[in-house]
Amino acid sequence: MKSVKRGKLIFVFLAVVIIAVSVLPVILRDDAAITVNSAPAIVFAACSFIYAVIAFLNKEHGNLFLLGRNKLFLAFLRSLNDGDTSADRDEYKKEFALSAFIFCASIPLYIPLAFFAKSFYTALSSALSVTILRILLTFALVLIPRFIKNAQDKKRGRMKDEADRKEQERRESMGKWK
Repeated sequence: MKSVKRGKLIFVFLAVVIIAVSVLPVILRDDAAITVNSAPAIVFAACSFIYAVIAFLNKEHGNLFLLGRNKLFLAFLRSLNDGDTSADRDEYKKEFALSAFIFCASIPLYIPLAFFAKSFYTALSSALSVTILRILLTFALVLIPRFIKNAQDKKRGRMKDEADRKEQERRESMGKWK
């Protein structure tokens, strides 16, 4: 229980730091202003916020922060799960919390992009860069550990099967059947 509280405290602390780092340049610099060129960053931030709300409302139906509603990816992710055990459920909650934190913590990064947009295309490319970085970071911190764990589980299963097979061969050579 302490690790859950500590994890939540760390998430809150990191979120406050990210918001402060995003807002501080807007407060300290004189040339910060919302212009027509700020539209891409504002639209990306608003859409990200709406998507986060939708993902939180539908968290029981799957983690929409990972790869969205693409059926091919969802089918692939479901194929990685063997069953719905409590360990899988706890793991899902941890994955959801981490991916939600990454997604929601990246939303304040659009604030300085909106206030310091020099041109429309610069603001658009910056907003796209933040979005792509968010996707890559989510992939690296949430999905890759899952793939590694599944590969390790399969390797352990193969090693156990091989040991069982060798034990059975040994018993058969001694005239005993399992």
